[in-house]
Amino acid sequence: MAILDRVGPDHVGCADLWERVNVVKPLVHAFGHIHEGSGVAERDGITFVNASICDVSYRPINPCRVVDIDIASRRAGVGEKAPVQRP
Repeated sequence: MAILDRVGPDHVGCADLWERVNVVKPLVHAFGHIHEGSGVAERDGITFVNASICDVSYRPINPCRVVDIDIASRRAGVGEKAPVQRP
């Protein structure tokens, strides 16, 4: 709740899902039910992707979303060096 889930002035995302995302802390959380919130945002090391391509009238007008993530750097944490992979 509270990220890319606005309909007018209200946040309408699922509170239970929001709590679970904050426990699991995935690198990427992708969703798309709230058409009006299409976009990409980052908070606390999680990239949130509202990948809805349709508007509220189900017209496919929102752009497709492509997210590139350097997984090794992200898992190392902010300010830490990513582990070096050796053969």
